[in-house]
Amino acid sequence: MIIPCILIFMNTQYILLDLFFFYFPSPHINTTVTHACLPYKVVFVVTSIVMILLRHILDRSAAAQKIVPIVYTQFYVFSLMFLGYIVGHMTFVTGIVIAATPLICMLLFNDTVTVALIVSGITSYVLITALNILGILDNAPLFIMSTHPDAYEKLFYAVVMLTLSVPYLIAFMLGAYLLVRYWQSREDGVRRAGLTDSLTDMANRRAINDHLEFLIKQRVDPTPISVILLDIDYFKSVNDTYGHATGDLVLRRVGDSVKASLRGDDQVGRFGGEEFLIVLPNTPLDIASQIAERCRTQIEQTIILNSDHKAIRVTASFGVYCSLEPEEDLPLILHAADVQLYRAKDSGRNRVCVHGDLLLA
Repeated sequence: MIIPCILIFMNTQYILLDLFFFYFPSPHINTTVTHACLPYKVVFVVTSIVMILLRHILDRSAAAQKIVPIVYTQFYVFSLMFLGYIVGHMTFVTGIVIAATPLICMLLFNDTVTVALIVSGITSYVLITALNILGILDNAPLFIMSTHPDAYEKLFYAVVMLTLSVPYLIAFMLGAYLLVRYWQSREDGVRRAGLTDSLTDMANRRAINDHLEFLIKQRVDPTPISVILLDIDYFKSVNDTYGHATGDLVLRRVGDSVKASLRGDDQVGRFGGEEFLIVLPNTPLDIASQIAERCRTQIEQTIILNSDHKAIRVTASFGVYCSLEPEEDLPLILHAADVQLYRAKDSGRNRVCVHGDLLLA
């Protein structure tokens, strides 16, 4: 509905200017033109208001969604060229609107609507120019300017044009800013969605891997980077016994328990299925094993109530690895943590296995 709103803004501005010169006549304003054009401007405003009022009705029709944008933008071009002709189609104020319109149209509408607007706009502009050259239409008929205007006439013309152009500048700059911010927020939302696990609302595998990769590439000395790979024990039986909705609830509650057990700089992400990966920057192996044990205890002590109010408890197995060498890459670190995770499973589950044959139960 931005097109009708712009039209209302444009025509209301011209109507107020006409009313001003009606009560305060100027020898440099052609009142015949203002009186003759006033009804058209009122029609433009009323039509724009009707367009806004019909919005909810038109939104329900698929056919209207294809036709209405073209009709609205063509009506906008006609209104623009009519008003541009009155003040001079080669003036600064007309140039602002002509330059800004295709840019806004490209952001709001599809290529068909945009191309139709540009073609009709250029055609109308060239036609008005040709009619000016042939003497059929006067240039800027709103103004009565002498052949050699004095300083007062020039100042008067400049003030009127500034009065018309400054609101457009403000409106289009504000509109452009809001549109850019809107698209940036959409892009940020899409980017966040691509890096977030929708079920647990934590980092997904790609995001947590990227974070670990960044820490690996960033270090230039043997700074310890510890990782913890955990897997919920017998998760398949939870799904089989209570259903997938309860399984999803278990994943969320386990994720919450892990997050509550971590420090400020630690990161956790859902690695896949019932597995989670915890990345601990600048953390030696002994501290990492303590954090893993804290997570294990928190999960074990958490009581989960499903939709039937049945209490469910789950446990998890943990594999811990600390990377000290700069040449160790992402696959090597993940594989080392995975080896410890499988040791924990083979040792009876619900325990922490740490690289270096340390076993915590």
